[in-house]
Amino acid sequence: MSSHDSYYTNPTSPPSGPPPPPPPKPYAQDPSRTATPIASPPPQQQNRHSQQPPLPPHPSQAQSPPPQPQPQYQAHPSQQQQYHPQPQPQPQPHSHAQQPTNPTLPQTFDLPDSITKHTTPDLSSLLSNPETLTALAQQHPSYAASLQPLQTQISSNIALSQQVSSLETQVRQLREQTTQLMLQHTSLQTQWRRKQSEMDEALAPWGPRAMYQRLVAGISEQEALLRAVHESFLEGGGDQDYYGGGGAGASGKASEKEITDWVRRIREGTTVLEKRREMRARWDEGRVGGWR
Repeated sequence: MSSHDSYYTNPTSPPSGPPPPPPPKPYAQDPSRTATPIASPPPQQQNRHSQQPPLPPHPSQAQSPPPQPQPQYQAHPSQQQQYHPQPQPQPQPHSHAQQPTNPTLPQTFDLPDSITKHTTPDLSSLLSNPETLTALAQQHPSYAASLQPLQTQISSNIALSQQVSSLETQVRQLREQTTQLMLQHTSLQTQWRRKQSEMDEALAPWGPRAMYQRLVAGISEQEALLRAVHESFLEGGGDQDYYGGGGAGASGKASEKEITDWVRRIREGTTVLEKRREMRARWDEGRVGGWR
């Protein structure tokens, strides 16, 4: 193995020949390196390094953002196949802020005292018990804070339910009062109907139907009366026969006084009959006041 191969295979062993020039460092803090030209190595070193593969990039170069380009001196033309010019970034005073930092864990953990006293195997057995985990979660102060809105809503619901209960009591009382009033109204309505039927029975003789029937009966009675007066006078019985008297005398002739009385009675009876007939005609035509 040559000294060149041993230099790259075992970095801890010192190389036998002069080392190659180091590549430019992108995060060099020394301002003198930004403008220092790269010196050309000897010809033997050039031939040796022309057969070597390019060096792998530094890990910081793969993770760092691309730097801004800057003019730089180039190496000898024979070294351009091996080394390529790389831009030099500007010095960053706060470059340490870009490096990721490990998050710091809090020194104190908000755990119940009943958990901190147990060992890790005991805690692993607790994880398999959901009821125990639920009980431990309910002991945390945040659990009470999360239940605060629920407690507020429950209190509001309880107040509303109490209000509804009081209204239910009032509605029940009003319903009982309304039921009593309805029963009283029903009893009064029954009494009124009974009184009304009694009143209708008392006023039945003066009702339209009864009055019409009496009017028709009066017309028939008046016609029969006039017919009897005519027949008794024409038969020679005179007035006395009609009224149950002894007759007009042996001669069978009526006196002038009897004739005058008969004519007067006939006229009066005819007048009454015509009035009743006119009343019936008006009734049939619907011209009677109150029964139209």
